[in-house]
Amino acid sequence: MCARHTSPSSLRHSCCCCCCRRPTLWTRRRFRSGCAARALGSWLSYDDLIHLVERAVDTPVTGFAVIYGVSDNDRAPVDNSGASFLGYRPRDNAEQFAPEILAATPTPDARDPDQMMHGGPFATTDLGESGVAKLGLSKTDS
Repeated sequence: MCARHTSPSSLRHSCCCCCCRRPTLWTRRRFRSGCAARALGSWLSYDDLIHLVERAVDTPVTGFAVIYGVSDNDRAPVDNSGASFLGYRPRDNAEQFAPEILAATPTPDARDPDQMMHGGPFATTDLGESGVAKLGLSKTDS
């Protein structure tokens, strides 16, 4: 989550805040888990992340904004047009990884709640349980 507080004289008692939901931030090496195929839509490249944070910090007045931190992915599951006022123009696209990822991962079951939720398996994990463990990842993978 990226947030900043602004108080120029015209906004002395106001708070400007950009909150960013960042679904998937993985390097190419990390695109290997069972949920990698669904991450083709939610991936955010490091270059686009830097651009997004710079725009959130440098935009003079943001009010309160909730934006998605996603690159310009063909399979994006969200509409991020609300971030355009920041001047955020993502350039990268996870589709470049699609052939390799789709060949290496099983086809996801569209009826699986882990595949239907924005938070994936983390959104369907019981309180007190580990979403990382549900993915079958070790602590060094997460």
